[in-house]
Amino acid sequence: MAVFTFYGDDRIIQVEDTGDHDFTAQEVYSRWKDWVQASDNSKYEIAFRSVAGDQVSPTTFIAPYVFLNTTAGWRIRCHDGDHVMRIDGNLYSEDPDLPMFTPPLDGATVEIIVERSVNAVAISAGGGLDEQGVRDAMTAQGYTTARAPKLDQLDAAVSTRATPGQGLTTPQATSLSTIESRADVATSTRAAAGESAAALSDVGATSIRVAKLDELDAAISSRAAPGQGLTSGQDSKLSSIDGRVDVAVSTRATPGQGLTSPQATQLSSAAADAALAKINAAAAEAAALSLAGQGLTDQQATMILEMYRILGLDPTKPLVHEVDSSGNGSRTAGAEIEQDIATISGGLVVVTRT
Repeated sequence: MAVFTFYGDDRIIQVEDTGDHDFTAQEVYSRWKDWVQASDNSKYEIAFRSVAGDQVSPTTFIAPYVFLNTTAGWRIRCHDGDHVMRIDGNLYSEDPDLPMFTPPLDGATVEIIVERSVNAVAISAGGGLDEQGVRDAMTAQGYTTARAPKLDQLDAAVSTRATPGQGLTTPQATSLSTIESRADVATSTRAAAGESAAALSDVGATSIRVAKLDELDAAISSRAAPGQGLTSGQDSKLSSIDGRVDVAVSTRATPGQGLTSPQATQLSSAAADAALAKINAAAAEAAALSLAGQGLTDQQATMILEMYRILGLDPTKPLVHEVDSSGNGSRTAGAEIEQDIATISGGLVVVTRT
């Protein structure tokens, strides 16, 4: 079967090289009608007109004649390569003085043979039947008015459609097999909409509790078990402090009562300050380690220790203010804590850590 490509802008009917380039006048006419109905191809000048079926006597009718609209510029172009092309049927040029064919693009030599019927002027209805006789004969063969419109459904050759088992492409067949393997039970055996929520509610899964699942941002096994909140180094230091703080602080002397008068005289002020500094440093370190052991991070424990020093409670790191007459200056609590002091309009004092 010949294959045609219609180029409306160029008014060319291309006979494609499919190995079968012979065709009938009715065939090319029918394929053109299919092309016109597709998309917006009806906007182009018509390529053919057909005359057929006109009755010239009680038993004879005009055979089909197909005219190529050469007046509008339509031409039939053969495919490339030397070959012979045969056209069966009454195909004529609308204008007898204009050619129906144009050479192939490669300039090859093509022999075109149009085989027209010598008896095409009239076709006998056969057996001397009149119109009613023809109707009766067709009805006897099962051709009814209800079946007649169904012939319009034959808009393509049956051979162009898939045979049984070829309706799907290979990827589609693979996808269908995958779906079949997954749909291993009836959908009706699974929970309907709303049933899953009810089942969760029955086991106590409320919206508030479900939201708390977001708090499980790390595996529980990645966190310390009871008694493992300190590193080995922190644990050693805490044990050392625990060994030293072996009695209640309230059983020891309050400030000023730790020495007798002779002892106080003998102990220089510098020595007393140094001893007191060591005691306070040990106490601060013990407090920081204790806080860390109570669930605070090292950073949180350090922040509390620095607040302790900023308040001037650490005698080993005294809080020192240096402010000029304008109210600007600084204050320090050891080398680790330094703050700028600025007095702005309205008596507002701003303290910023540097």
